[in-house]
Amino acid sequence: MTAPPMKTLALQLLARAVSSKALDFSQLLKKRYCQALFLTAFTLTAQTPQELVAKRCLPCHNNQLENANLSFEDRDKVLAKTNKILAAITHKGDIKMPPGPKLPDPEIATLTAWIRNGAPGLKASANPTRHFPFELWTFDRLDTIAGYPTKVEGHPRVIDSPAGKAVEFNGVDDALFIEDHPLADAATFTWEVIFRPDKNGKAEQRFFHLQERGTQNRFLFEIRVKGDEWYLDSFVMSPTGSKAMLNVDHRHPLGEWYHVAQVYDGHQYRNYINGVQENQADLTFTPNSAGSTSVGVRINRVDYFKGAIAKARFTKGVLTPAEFLTLKQ
Repeated sequence: MTAPPMKTLALQLLARAVSSKALDFSQLLKKRYCQALFLTAFTLTAQTPQELVAKRCLPCHNNQLENANLSFEDRDKVLAKTNKILAAITHKGDIKMPPGPKLPDPEIATLTAWIRNGAPGLKASANPTRHFPFELWTFDRLDTIAGYPTKVEGHPRVIDSPAGKAVEFNGVDDALFIEDHPLADAATFTWEVIFRPDKNGKAEQRFFHLQERGTQNRFLFEIRVKGDEWYLDSFVMSPTGSKAMLNVDHRHPLGEWYHVAQVYDGHQYRNYINGVQENQADLTFTPNSAGSTSVGVRINRVDYFKGAIAKARFTKGVLTPAEFLTLKQ
């Protein structure tokens, strides 16, 4: 039998050592074999703790988006929540993070050792300048999305994608319905979606719809299809103003993964594809009240979407393209 690579062996042993209940972490650090394991793991692994934090933690917990009052750019806040963080990443607590499948044991071991060693490399008291409430929806299952029960119609299915798990829709009768309007009461907003529009769908498709209850006020993400290409159509409606934004000359190939966003800063409404601005227009907008959401179809069950959706983030504030979600997990 071939021996495992040194990196793999070190991380496996490190995971066992860190998870051991026989000794606390300060005692483990005094053990020479553990010191060697930590050094080997951190030296040989392709992902340093900082790289893992950037990939797994910062998209939701940073100085701009302090979900649960936690920023992985602030050492004091990380250390203050050590036990909760470790329970979340090991799936031993009520909250399981990051969203989706449990992290591989070597990554858990690396993050655990880094946090218990004082989160070296982070600054203390980062003093975040902005704090925007948001919801992150990960489409890794069908029965619930972000904790909200779903009503499933047709036969959408969970698939793998570059951004993690995703839900695929057939463009005929697949849809998810959720009793939540994640941008209700938002005077400014950033709405992002990571999705893949597929070939052989209808010419007009509504793939994400937020609807105020009892009115026509709403948010929509739509696509228009020409041959094997598509272009973006985003739309908002409120009592004081509405706007549809599309550019028929900005077409993109079907069958690929994209990040799209629509942003309103209190004066101007903009939309983006892969961080590049597509359109901009003045808008006077009044926040929607509570309502519901449909995914894969308009909320009245017309214009079904053929493709897949991996993630959506709804931020009650203005993000820059540099702060958008990334396409890859």
